[in-house]
Amino acid sequence: MTLIYCIENKGIARRLRILFILAFSILSQPIEAQEKLEREYRIAAEHVPEKAKSFIKATYLNAKAKWYREEGLSGFTLEAKLKWKGQRHSVEFDTLGNLQDIEIGIKFEEVEDIARKQIETHLQTNFQHYRIVKTQVQLKGSSAQLQRIVGNQTRETTEELIINYELIIKAKSSEDKINSFYEILVNKQGEVIKLSKIVERAVNHLIF
Repeated sequence: MTLIYCIENKGIARRLRILFILAFSILSQPIEAQEKLEREYRIAAEHVPEKAKSFIKATYLNAKAKWYREEGLSGFTLEAKLKWKGQRHSVEFDTLGNLQDIEIGIKFEEVEDIARKQIETHLQTNFQHYRIVKTQVQLKGSSAQLQRIVGNQTRETTEELIINYELIIKAKSSEDKINSFYEILVNKQGEVIKLSKIVERAVNHLIF
């Protein structure tokens, strides 16, 4: 009975070691980039749902927004781009006018230390060389919550508020023959949520 118990334990330990080695090898592999088809078209405000226009009007008092329709592989979204208190804001809605998120342009140096170090490690691991073109902090939450944050320029620390960082980089990986544009979405700890290779997008829209 004791011998059988020891053998079973050894078998379990062996399987656990194998699982650990497999898990470690998977985590240490570079993250494979998905292709992201993205086109943006300027549209007139009359083609934007009233719900989206009302949010912009109530949140960004007296600010003038430029509206865009964004086409991707998964469908369409609407985006309002504007300057607010010295920063560039991009506000994304679905085609019904429901708020998706707000992205605010910042300098890469303004990213939290923990996240910034993680991002730098990821970029150095996955690319031969790179240049950061744009950095944004992405805020996801209820319309009322994001409206208060924009109006007061404060970050509410609630479970409902999700803070991510989105970067556009121009880089070359081992699979690239030339430099390409990539979009990287990470959480506030710097862990990569999504890595996408941009296959089509106007350069001037990358800057805003």
